[in-house]
Amino acid sequence: MRVRARALLSVAAGSLALLGGAAVAAVPGMAAVAIIVSVSPSSGPVGSGAVVSFSVDPKQPCKYVGLAWDGTPLGTFDEANGSASITIPQSTLGGHKITAVNGCGIRGGTSFTVTERPQPTPTPTTTTPTPPPTTAPPRPTPSDTDPSTPTTDPSDPADPTPSATPSGSTSPLPQAMPTPGGGQLVLDRDNVRPGEPLTATGSGCDPGAPVVLTSDTDQVGTATADSAGVFTAPVQFTRLEPGRRVVTATCGPVLTTHVDLIVSSSTSGQAGTVVVLIFFILVGIALLRWQYNTARS
Repeated sequence: MRVRARALLSVAAGSLALLGGAAVAAVPGMAAVAIIVSVSPSSGPVGSGAVVSFSVDPKQPCKYVGLAWDGTPLGTFDEANGSASITIPQSTLGGHKITAVNGCGIRGGTSFTVTERPQPTPTPTTTTPTPPPTTAPPRPTPSDTDPSTPTTDPSDPADPTPSATPSGSTSPLPQAMPTPGGGQLVLDRDNVRPGEPLTATGSGCDPGAPVVLTSDTDQVGTATADSAGVFTAPVQFTRLEPGRRVVTATCGPVLTTHVDLIVSSSTSGQAGTVVVLIFFILVGIALLRWQYNTARS
């Protein structure tokens, strides 16, 4: 339906008929007729929509139907028969009058009941499940390590050479090799000669565990860790081979360190003694010959 709002201030007869109470024809000689008006739906809250339908004898020459809500204009439409969509204005609860009037003053009406506003529908809320907390796997403790696998120092040379530190010199203590779990093994010398004392001190052992000190396949000392996992033990090498020796302490964890074994040679001293003896022997022989020759002369 083609609907167009238009002001009909010039149609005075229509306005007077809208405010009056009777539906009469303003055209002389025209029989009085009424506009048939209906609304769908017939009830609803303020702000809802409705469709108003209106019709009159199509032979009537007057069009331009105006609609009103309780006397307040809703709009004007250029159809004699048709329908229009309206929005229910702000009104009190209960019945209200919808009226229609055309340019000839023909009018009609119907009623509409304003109900309470509907309650808003609550919006459902969705709850996002919280994922369970993730726990990291336990870290291995020093007791989980394999004591049968000694830890080696990757900085050790493949072909160890004897240290050139002279006997009797003071050398700094060797650095302990890192051991899983925080334990360490320290020797009181970084090089030693045969017969010189050597002491090992270790920490990080199992409390009260027996301690076995080895170098290669040789056992070089034993001890027992105290309640704090600390021990002290003398170290005695059974094989006097010069070079760097790795010392391992097995006490639950495996602790390692190293020391340079120096074997000195006494060949030079013995050679000097032999030369002195030969010198005195030759001097003695020469003296005896001189005395012999003197006696004969």
